[in-house]
Order: sequence, then structure tokens, then C-alpha cells
Amino acid sequence: MIGEITAREDKNNIKKKYDKFIKQVNIIKGLKILKDLWIKLGVKNNYLKNFREVEEIKAFFIITEKEKYDLTLADITDVAKFYKSDFLRR
Repeated sequence: MIGEITAREDKNNIKKKYDKFIKQVNIIKGLKILKDLWIKLGVKNNYLKNFREVEEIKAFFIITEKEKYDLTLADITDVAKFYKSDFLRR
């Protein structure tokens, strides 16, 4: 699971950040899930065993300052989008 959280308020800046995030996720998803991938992503050797059974990469993008109706972000397979009210509910 790869995640990104943004507190940006400008719609264009959010969209740019989302588009960049999707490109980065797609690059990672295109790589073979091997020990070397986890090392390059910063996983320490003593934690590599926790990643042996990973078979797929999923992602989430959290927008803390806007709602779904405030902007239009493309729906991407395996990427969940969360908006302000999705995690501020009481």
C-alpha cells in the first residue's frame, strides 16, 4: 500500500500532485516485486521478511481540504481517493 496525503487547497495543485502520484505508482506497479524493490523503497534488511508475500501494489490518495464535488480526479484501478469528509466524520 502506497499513500499520499495532501493539504493543498488549490484545485490545480491538487490535480498536479495526484497526476504525479499516479505516475509514480504506475512505475512501481510495473516493477517486479522482488527483494531489491523493497530495498530501493527504503525497507531495512531486518524487515524484508514482512514483504515476502506481497503480490500486488495498491494505493490511496487523501485530500484533507476538499470534497469530492470540489474537483475532478480520474478514477484509477487500485487507487482509493479519500476526501475531507471521508476521514473527519464523527
